[in-house]
Amino acid sequence: MNDNTERTNIALKAGFTGIICNLLLFIFKFLVGFLIHSVSIIADSFNNLSDVGSAAISVVASKMAGKSADEDHPFGHGRIEYIAAFIVSILIISVGINILQSAFQAIWEPKPLVFSLHAALILCISILVKIALGFYYRSIARRIDSEVYAATSQDAFSDALITGSTFVSILLVHFAGWNIDAYIGLMVSLFVIFNGLQVAKNTLTPLIGESINPELFYAIIRFVERYPGVLGTHDLIVHNYGPDRYMATIHVEVDGQNSVSVAHSIIDQIEEDCEYQLGVHLVIHMDPVDEDDLSREYRALLTTVLNDIPEECTFHDFHMQSHPEEAKIHLFFDLVTPWKINAAQEQALVKEIERKLSEQDKRICCSIKLDKPYMHVHSAAEDLIAKADADILLKHLHDKHNQ
Repeated sequence: MNDNTERTNIALKAGFTGIICNLLLFIFKFLVGFLIHSVSIIADSFNNLSDVGSAAISVVASKMAGKSADEDHPFGHGRIEYIAAFIVSILIISVGINILQSAFQAIWEPKPLVFSLHAALILCISILVKIALGFYYRSIARRIDSEVYAATSQDAFSDALITGSTFVSILLVHFAGWNIDAYIGLMVSLFVIFNGLQVAKNTLTPLIGESINPELFYAIIRFVERYPGVLGTHDLIVHNYGPDRYMATIHVEVDGQNSVSVAHSIIDQIEEDCEYQLGVHLVIHMDPVDEDDLSREYRALLTTVLNDIPEECTFHDFHMQSHPEEAKIHLFFDLVTPWKINAAQEQALVKEIERKLSEQDKRICCSIKLDKPYMHVHSAAEDLIAKADADILLKHLHDKHNQ
């Protein structure tokens, strides 16, 4: 059995488990809520019914996403999972709106709430089932790297909290005489809508196009740069075609004095090994760079200048041309600037770099091409964690490959 088939079978099993559990919860909770006139319990039961639909969509999506690549979809059908998760989010939001309407109606036209031991028992069972489903879905999501089941896990834990609130409402009626059932139903509806919006955000992001996962970014960079003959890398772009389905492009710097055939053989080997070991279909653009003493000297000078400016900038595609007859040294390079600075700030930054370089050597003139990074971390700590995780991943793959 290949990995894709195994992943699909695991996802299908999880989906059918969710359908059965949520369908039973809906039936029992709806009957109890109808018998004791509880808006919050009925609202909670329809939340379970939406979970049945969510689980059914997950089953269908997992089956479709597991289809092999074909001539119309050469990178497979994995993105169907993201589309399915978005549909689930729409269902969650629509259920939340229906609950909101029922809650407002119950506030304006309140009905007596009758305590029932059976209702309390059903709600307790529901809480336990939802917590168990939450942990189960979380384990599935981590095992097969699934956005659908990560969202479903979050939804299950939210349901446990919502049902717990409903349980509190019938206890308050019984022991304190406070009928706040409609208001708890209102809070439930807002929580469901918020949860649906969060799921929509998390599933639309990879479809819109998000920055590279930092762990994967460093794993690919370090994997490529460990090969002899590779002097550096830049412009790594990763396209996600579903969980664990990646196509990437990267620029690899090689010594310009090497023959094209030698450099090409290195590139071919990296691409082949990357797909086999990392599961990433990598396409490499070869950049020849100058490694003479003069180029190293001016590359080091540029590095020093960039270290002195407040913005965190890097450079690549560096090369130089010397014109003795004109007493000019022309530096060409791409400047990678942070996303937080605007076009005017970029131009001011370019002028500042040119000024500082000229102060070091008046013969220098620059041709600077602006670029942006494709990977983003929110803090230095997150960056360190991503690098450490990448090292662990590469070590695991290396050990597995050598077994």
